[in-house]
Amino acid sequence: MQWVLALISRTLTKFKSDLSNKGILKTEDPWYDPLEAATNDLAYISTAKSVHVSFQVFAGQEDGRLSVLYDPDPSMLDRLWDITQGHSDSLHISYDSYEQRYIGYPTASLKWYTTSEFTDGIPRDQIPQTIQDAITVVQNLGIRYLWVGSLCIIQDDAEDVAREVSKMAQIYQEACVTISAASAPTVRHGFLSSPKIAPGSSIRIPLETLSPKSESIFLRQPYVYDTADDPIHLQACTLQEHILSERMLVYSTKGLYWTCESKTYYDRDSIKDISHKFNVRGSSLAKRGTLESWRSIVRDYSCRFLTFTNDKLPGLAGIAESYSHIFNAGSYLTGLWNFALVLELMWCTTRADITRPLIQRAPSWSWASVDGEISHNWCQFVQDTTTLKIISCHVVPVSTSPFGWVDPSLSSLVVEGDMMSFYWREDRRQIYTYTQGLPSNMERRVDAARTQADAFEILSSDEEGSVVWALTVSLHPHRGLLLAHVEGNTYRRVGIFYRFYWACELQRRTITII
Repeated sequence: MQWVLALISRTLTKFKSDLSNKGILKTEDPWYDPLEAATNDLAYISTAKSVHVSFQVFAGQEDGRLSVLYDPDPSMLDRLWDITQGHSDSLHISYDSYEQRYIGYPTASLKWYTTSEFTDGIPRDQIPQTIQDAITVVQNLGIRYLWVGSLCIIQDDAEDVAREVSKMAQIYQEACVTISAASAPTVRHGFLSSPKIAPGSSIRIPLETLSPKSESIFLRQPYVYDTADDPIHLQACTLQEHILSERMLVYSTKGLYWTCESKTYYDRDSIKDISHKFNVRGSSLAKRGTLESWRSIVRDYSCRFLTFTNDKLPGLAGIAESYSHIFNAGSYLTGLWNFALVLELMWCTTRADITRPLIQRAPSWSWASVDGEISHNWCQFVQDTTTLKIISCHVVPVSTSPFGWVDPSLSSLVVEGDMMSFYWREDRRQIYTYTQGLPSNMERRVDAARTQADAFEILSSDEEGSVVWALTVSLHPHRGLLLAHVEGNTYRRVGIFYRFYWACELQRRTITII
């Protein structure tokens, strides 16, 4: 464990030097000596088997994001927690005193505190255990300021949330280190307790053999550790923390490890190898900033749980902003990119039992309009075969950030394409129509294409079944979007079709998809 702390000490020392050169941190500031802090607290930190600051919680609790910051640039953050004011039994916030606002604090009863209460200090015993553990770690590292999303963002102030969400990429990328509480199942559990099973421990099982000599078999946990096994990766909001942070100290279910852009170091007594689902961190995004890498992040994100269902787009806003600088081509349109919009429209869900949120948060043509895992299997086709023409795409953000919440009632996509109406089978696996055939010019049913529904929902129907419209996106292979009619030339997306195996006459039309 000593080498982990030595590494952190060297990294923080360099980071402090960089901040001093930028004029953000004065070299004469007496409050922090990273080498001395690491040395003095080595014995304590060595016993901390599972620590994290970025943590996940479930419905009914506030999400918390915890990053450690040096003396900050005031233009970047409005408020930070000052944990070195000499008050051992309370926590104080530093921000402009004239801002008389209510500040959200995630307790079991979701009590809200006033500015004066925060200035006077919050009793430490009212703080969830995971945050208490994070404060302990930060204090023992000798760092003064702490940023906690659930405490530094006013949760019941929509304008404040929107403003702070727009800073997520900068907050995580400019933090000297993000501490990840990867092993804590909820905000109340904490992460400084010892693992239930000590790393490297084994179980002896007696073995009976023909030999008179006593034999045994020893079973032990595998050394290989998959980050996806940690509870923190069940939560959607923690994905961008792990991707955007340039340096992380991770308290996982298998032990403590340090990871940054170039290296990953771990306690060799507990972890032999680490399998990262994503290794895209900080400025290394530029090296892997492809459309496919973005899609892989979206797919992972769609598998995770949202504490608040309306946060689907804000939860990925920081990463989206970073990719916008990398792509530098076109607009960000509720999870899709304008420079590849025709391709992006062919996203699909992985199951037919996926639902839509009770309150619409995105236009139907965006993957953010559904709750559940999505796939990009049908986005991989040659651009030259597309027949769909984008006329215009209008998205209205509810704040100054184009990467967060949008107003779906004011967002629309106008396209020109070939389309035709069909009936949709009740199991939502095929569309079909009726045609005149032989003998005697009898009407017969013809299956037209395979389909995948976006979500389980009830559509308008007649005696034959639900009526949908197939809008062709590409010809080779023939695939496209399934639409439900709203009114006039307005439609909404309800699924996709593929493997079109019936020749028919399509109509070229200009429509609006909402």
